[in-house]
Amino acid sequence: VPQGEVFFTDNGHLYEYVSATLDWNNALIAAAARTKYGAAGYLATITSGTENSFVTARLSNAGWMGASDSAVENTWRWVTGPETGTQFWSGLSGGSVTAPFNYAAWGGGEPNNAGDEDCAQYLAGGSGLWNDLPCSGTTLPGYVVEYGAPGALPGVVGRNVSITTTAAPTISIITPAD
Repeated sequence: VPQGEVFFTDNGHLYEYVSATLDWNNALIAAAARTKYGAAGYLATITSGTENSFVTARLSNAGWMGASDSAVENTWRWVTGPETGTQFWSGLSGGSVTAPFNYAAWGGGEPNNAGDEDCAQYLAGGSGLWNDLPCSGTTLPGYVVEYGAPGALPGVVGRNVSITTTAAPTISIITPAD
């Protein structure tokens, strides 16, 4: 797996943080233009705490994800990837998760729709918490791309590797002849 690419074994998807100063609308287009191993990219959709922790551990800064409530205010849906159209949150900060995923990681008081905020982002600092921001006019330093089915993503098998040495190395000192 090339540097910068990380596979999440729970769903077999590949994730990539792309450093680029874009608003959500342009990040959406840029993510969709990317491909890896025959799989199309899309702004990441996070459907579990395990997946959120996995992605968060690899973020180098704040980044856009594929969630929005622009179609119906306070009805948050995934608008990219295999989960396109799936609602996962209802309401503002006092709202609730909705089936089938029953997962969201909003920061305290979020989403708050302060100033027509219809798109979701990962907050900087590796907390794994989310925030809502305007889809246009506000730029972030990056976005998270997820690559999943359909495609030909390579299978990755995790293995524990141990190295055992049986003898200390021999060091020879060669002195130059006079």
